[in-house]
Amino acid sequence: MVYVVRMGRIILLAALLHFSFVATAFAGDQMASNGEESMYFTPEEMNSISSFRPKPVPESPGFITVITSKTIAAMAAKDLADVLNTIPGFHIAHSNSAETQLAVRGLQTPSDILVMIDGHRLNNFYDGAALYDIPVDGIEKVEVIRGPGSALYGTNAVAAVINIITKKAGHGRIKAGGGTLHTYKLNAGYGDVGENDRVSAFAELYGTGGGEASIPWDRLSNNTAAAPYSKAPAAMKGNQRKLMGDVQWDHGETNTKFTFYSDDRGPGFAYQNIVADASKSASSYFSLDISRPWGSEKTLLLEPRLYSDVWMVDRKIQLYPDGYTDNRDLNGDGQPEYFPNGMLLQKKYDVLTNGFELRGRSMIGDENYVTAGIVLEDASIRNPQVLTNYAGEPDVGAVPQAYLSNWNGYSFPSRYRTIYAAYLQNDWTPSRYFNLVGGIRYDHYSDFGDTVNPRAAMAFYPLAGLDIKLQYATAFRAPTFRELYDETDLQFAGNSSLHPEKIETVEAGAGYTYGANSFVRLNAYRETLTDYITTLFNTSMASITRYQNSGKLEITGAGIEAKHTFEAGSFFMWNVFLFNAKDVISDSYLTQVPQLRGNVVAGMDLPAGFNGTLTYNYYGTSKANARTSQEIIQGQANSEGPFNIVNLALSKKNLMQGVNIKMTAFNLLNADYREIYSDLRYRFPTVPDNGTGKNHIQTNQRMFLFEVEKEF
Repeated sequence: MVYVVRMGRIILLAALLHFSFVATAFAGDQMASNGEESMYFTPEEMNSISSFRPKPVPESPGFITVITSKTIAAMAAKDLADVLNTIPGFHIAHSNSAETQLAVRGLQTPSDILVMIDGHRLNNFYDGAALYDIPVDGIEKVEVIRGPGSALYGTNAVAAVINIITKKAGHGRIKAGGGTLHTYKLNAGYGDVGENDRVSAFAELYGTGGGEASIPWDRLSNNTAAAPYSKAPAAMKGNQRKLMGDVQWDHGETNTKFTFYSDDRGPGFAYQNIVADASKSASSYFSLDISRPWGSEKTLLLEPRLYSDVWMVDRKIQLYPDGYTDNRDLNGDGQPEYFPNGMLLQKKYDVLTNGFELRGRSMIGDENYVTAGIVLEDASIRNPQVLTNYAGEPDVGAVPQAYLSNWNGYSFPSRYRTIYAAYLQNDWTPSRYFNLVGGIRYDHYSDFGDTVNPRAAMAFYPLAGLDIKLQYATAFRAPTFRELYDETDLQFAGNSSLHPEKIETVEAGAGYTYGANSFVRLNAYRETLTDYITTLFNTSMASITRYQNSGKLEITGAGIEAKHTFEAGSFFMWNVFLFNAKDVISDSYLTQVPQLRGNVVAGMDLPAGFNGTLTYNYYGTSKANARTSQEIIQGQANSEGPFNIVNLALSKKNLMQGVNIKMTAFNLLNADYREIYSDLRYRFPTVPDNGTGKNHIQTNQRMFLFEVEKEF
């Protein structure tokens, strides 16, 4: 009850403030309408993610947010993650290896969020993770559905579906930038249109030295035998260099797209909570997508599509630092076990996916829009290797090896899965006051079996500009290759008997669109996640624990978002979101991410042709609670927050002919933002003082960036 009252007060106060602001400052604005009093929708209000065809957000099934390149260009944003961090219910987090991870509406498992680029899946089948550091200068639009999407998209679409639509440049441009923390960027775009061809290309090189934060203690600090080998206090290594881009070629009706990504980075913190500075991770991604439409929606539009992609990952992890000595004679040579280069582990693998999709769409009469499709796909993990410079278990007793060799003689096997799927959706609009969308998808996986996921969404339009939505949907997330087969992690092992995660969601919402790209929307939901794939182990960590379907989560939440667009093009948008996530079995609340989040983004035109955009992010308190009583370590359930982060962007178009500039300040007020490790629920280093902020990752550090762009 306290939760309901708290959220109700926030929504009421926020709505009153918004409408008071709008009524006072913009009483003269007029809503664009036609004889039927329908709204005029801008590109930012159109989406295709909900039903594979352009529809206004208020008339689309599901709860959707769309952000276009115009808004993104004005914001303080380096990559996709900065954009997503302003969407209601979204929260950006980081692993201790400096990888960006996303939490949506209380769910933080990376593989529970489907990410696509121009409709092509980015999630890999090894661990389900996707890319979030996509450069913003190559993005035309970001479409987001909060909630299940498996009825159309299959696996991973549990908490959200994100589709990034890339730009198709119509001219040439080049941009260069640099800033603090040894940050630099260089990107270029080019486009050309011929009689029967259109070519577009974009690429960006980006690098940063990372932040200047430090780790005061690590797991070795208070260990009497190991303390001399601790590197703490030490600076975090968030350094990264990445290259990403795409080439698109439209020849007649045939579209061909090639996407590439490559990066290498150092860890933000160390593996196993130990400061060791020789770790690094490198990955590459390549994809090819070819499609061609045939026919017409008035009769039958067929869209065959062939696609292929490959991920290549190489992680080199230093478990213990240079010069580490075990202080035990484990191999009987009369000497303590000494590791001059530290204890090293290297893990390499490739993930390949090939697929074919045939989608058909047709109008049946004036009321029904039918979409159907089939998917044939295969995925495999190839060339896996796990190499170490030691034999035995690193925390139990390991002896040095003269060179890197297979860890304990274990063979990390190649694996393969095939997927067959079929889906059907009907979008029925019997009148201007009512819309009903129903859909269902069947998936068959060779490694675990079948799953069926339906969706039913209803929308009512009782008054001009007002929409009321109800939706029921289920979704699933297939077990990853890591969860099924990988037994090379130090503590977590695969389990080939896993079943997919399943979620059932009921949600309702209402929205009022009162002008071009000006609206207020709220929604509430209840989700039940069963067969949650996790690792539940006791605090002794004495043995390897296998992944298992052992969780059942109940998540309730509510949020409100609003935007007002001025006639001159300035805008003011904000959102507030609150959730509770509870593990039913252990009767404990999961609060690793902030339960309360709020965002404000305000952009306005300034004198001399400048534009300024202020972003404010509020992060409520997050706690590192465990899911079971066995997992709780007394005195280590630390918490973080609340935090207030302010970003500012100042830009000017045509400073000189074709020259644009942008100056951005991230975390302008230099708030000491620290977060709980996204991949560790409670395991913190043993420290003298367990106070708030000890040994949590310090992220969102203040950074200034200056960019210059030349258009040709």
